[in-house]
Amino acid sequence: MLRPPALRPGARIALVAPSSPVHPPERVDAALARIAALGFRPELSPHAREAHGHLAGRDEARAADLNAAFADPDLGAIWCLRGGAGALRLLPLLDFAALTEHPKPFIGYSDATALHAAIQRHAGLVSFHGPIVVECREGDEEHALFELIMGRDRRALSLAGERSRCVHGGSASGPLVGGNLTVLVRLLGTPFEPSFDGAILALEDVSEAPYRVDNMLTQLRLSGRLQRVAGIVAGSFGTAPESLRPQFSYEEIVSERCGDLGIPVMTGARFGHEGAQFTLPMGAEVEMNADAGSLCLPAPAVIVNE
Repeated sequence: MLRPPALRPGARIALVAPSSPVHPPERVDAALARIAALGFRPELSPHAREAHGHLAGRDEARAADLNAAFADPDLGAIWCLRGGAGALRLLPLLDFAALTEHPKPFIGYSDATALHAAIQRHAGLVSFHGPIVVECREGDEEHALFELIMGRDRRALSLAGERSRCVHGGSASGPLVGGNLTVLVRLLGTPFEPSFDGAILALEDVSEAPYRVDNMLTQLRLSGRLQRVAGIVAGSFGTAPESLRPQFSYEEIVSERCGDLGIPVMTGARFGHEGAQFTLPMGAEVEMNADAGSLCLPAPAVIVNE
């Protein structure tokens, strides 16, 4: 897998809106100011303030913004303003060859899962499942993102937290794939589905009832995808909506659907829509330790010029 060059201090960062629009619009101005305060040069893509129904502009406009950023040889990184919905519609319109020719870190999560998978499949490039611009928290979350994409942190990333639990112990290594479970399932059978073979599968979601998470994990299992991965790291799934009917917890669902696969599995890892959003290098080779609740990068996720 190709690694992008490390983000340099003072570099230009393109802010794109491949999914839903930002509300209220003032959050965009606050994001621009924050990135500038960090010493970078934020550049808002031409159509990033548009809205078209639940989308941040028409498909052609959003794709044009991404393609322009992919093709810009002097751009330091591409960062999604927010998630939402709509990135799937862009996949046939994107020029992944341009990103291969001019590699750079691409950052986002949630609906950006579709873009991460497509970038892995068609550009062969490591990308970063990390906080969106308008929600990036100052402190540990922001620090972890920039340490990773600037190539300054090569240590094991502890994903263990208060709610983390080892479902099946052991260690495994492989390329990191996945992201938002709902979006990932929608990619199955398409030309943009990532390879599950020998991978470490990271999964998270939000606002999905436990039975729906159970159904999606079961679909991955019935299709044989879960049987092909080397390990599973489940992050946050939000808070289960109240129901008058009995229901499993998210942890119980992961345990029931994944715990008998004979591979290391952990739940409650610190990434996803709730709590600290630790950045994951999608497509990079990682070493997972379910007992310790950690991922280790044998090599930097970006190319660092010493």
